[in-house]
Amino acid sequence: MKQIIILILSALCINSLDAQENKFRLTGQVADTCYWNGQIILQYKEQTQKNRFDTLKLKKGSFQFVGTIPIISRAILHVKPNTEKTNATQARAFSCYFILENTHMHIKIDGPDKFLVSGSKINDEHLAFLSGYRAKVKEYKGIEFLQKEKAFTDSFIRLNPQSAYSLLLFGEKVGSAKQVHSLREEFDVFSAEFKSSPIGIEIQKKLEKISTVTVGKQAPQFSLPDLKGNTVQLSDYKGKYLFLHFWASWCIPCREENIYLLNAYQSKNNENLVFLGISVDDDKKGLENAIVKDKITWQQLATFIGFDQPIMHDFGIRGVPRNFLIDPNGKIIAMDLRGPGLLKKLKEVVE
Repeated sequence: MKQIIILILSALCINSLDAQENKFRLTGQVADTCYWNGQIILQYKEQTQKNRFDTLKLKKGSFQFVGTIPIISRAILHVKPNTEKTNATQARAFSCYFILENTHMHIKIDGPDKFLVSGSKINDEHLAFLSGYRAKVKEYKGIEFLQKEKAFTDSFIRLNPQSAYSLLLFGEKVGSAKQVHSLREEFDVFSAEFKSSPIGIEIQKKLEKISTVTVGKQAPQFSLPDLKGNTVQLSDYKGKYLFLHFWASWCIPCREENIYLLNAYQSKNNENLVFLGISVDDDKKGLENAIVKDKITWQQLATFIGFDQPIMHDFGIRGVPRNFLIDPNGKIIAMDLRGPGLLKKLKEVVE
């Protein structure tokens, strides 16, 4: 009996210590023997909010990860089969998506889309959110789907400001926001502890960036190479209107938007309006093929390092397509002009 009590107290101490030190302890078991002695990779955001990848060998299907995260993080377990096993030839790699928090968690994995997380209150909230979300939006499509999705998420955050999961959802909302609007007021409902956490600090930085790159503000300066290696700067366009378009060859909405951009470019009758593309591609050939196929003739700038370049951070670009209309004095006068009304709006603003 004494031994049982000691074991229970020891487990409680470990969990308490993990929480106090902001550490997580993720243990688990993969049931399918095809994956035993295979590889498992835990992907999550560490304290710096950068993606981290921890790799282990599945010892008879068992694993344990220990680490530190800023309160919580979306996480992915990438499970890979043991290719040396003769019966693993048809087994495929798969991933499990869940929420990681600083506590002792356990995950039982039976196969693709078949896993159970225990020991995590946040994951329970996550599952409850997904269940309500799916029930709410399943009947909707297109723009209605996006509106219902946003409304459901906003409602959850508003009703659960004490939940770290709400902080995570709000951080993602800010990450995709293009204008501040009421975001600062919405952020104020969170506790001082949440605001001072790494996630909270990152949110405040994003809010500041959104508020400085908006209509009425000066556009951030930049200096980038074009496809021939020539350096191009924002100051080169002083005295002209500049339509700055961020896009990528792999981005389907971007390619669809190029149809309207091409029409606007060919129809514009103001020589003081210049189009300039900035690519987030990491492959030059893919970009060049898209330029030819979409019949783009205006100048393109690219560093081929994706989103990880200063101009993306300076303009707060976290997704494409995005665009900014900049006046002859370098001030942003319009943002995110899209679709069939693009040419009309350009003429209204420029002429």
